[in-house]
Amino acid sequence: MEIEAVILYSTNDYRFFNTCISNLVNCNIKCHVITYSHMWNGEVENKILLEKSQDNFKDIDLVDFYQIDWISGSTSWYWEGLGRYLGTQQVSQNCQYILYIDIDEIIDPIKFKNWIDKQEYKQYDALKLACYWYWREPEYQAEDLEDSVILFKTELAKTLPMQSGGRELYFNSGRKVIRFAESHDPMIHHYSWVRTKEQMLKKTNNWGHNNDRGDWVDLIEEEFSRPFNGHSFINGYKFKNVNNYFNI
Repeated sequence: MEIEAVILYSTNDYRFFNTCISNLVNCNIKCHVITYSHMWNGEVENKILLEKSQDNFKDIDLVDFYQIDWISGSTSWYWEGLGRYLGTQQVSQNCQYILYIDIDEIIDPIKFKNWIDKQEYKQYDALKLACYWYWREPEYQAEDLEDSVILFKTELAKTLPMQSGGRELYFNSGRKVIRFAESHDPMIHHYSWVRTKEQMLKKTNNWGHNNDRGDWVDLIEEEFSRPFNGHSFINGYKFKNVNNYFNI
């Protein structure tokens, strides 16, 4: 496959799993799904949901699963870096680019396939792909765009050592790069913060940014003490109402 995807997966994001993987498979993209024995705060993973996730794609050759045994003593950023590093080593020899995408980032398969077919991405070492960003519900779409998903040249990715941290490590290693690729017509929908209060509390206790601030609980409690007010405490974006594109 010219493009293969490395995807970190926790059952905290089970809601998005089938749609994310199915849309990638529909674009003929091989998916390397990295799971962990525990969540990054030490909580044992939900084995039932992990098994269900794997069973949903057990007959699909384009989807492989790997599990990392979590042990205490390292930061969330360490486990995030390790997962992507190990996933990078699994891509096939004929893979030209690796898509570093998370389960809560869902591609529009028609747009993405058309874009791949143009092959304009091949002029770059690394691309950050523009995406729509959502808050609380899949109908609340930010008026601002983000660009979290990274497409990176495999031959460069394979040379990088394991490093603690997020996907920026790959993008920053590229020589010819572009940010907000396809910002005129984004192909990706980022649902990272589309969650109930309980799900949001669990997210902030487990992800790489969990130590970025000490008031996650207070912010989330205040957010859900009232109806949505048109803003998010993460970035101050304004929002518009849209369709729930993927019925998630």
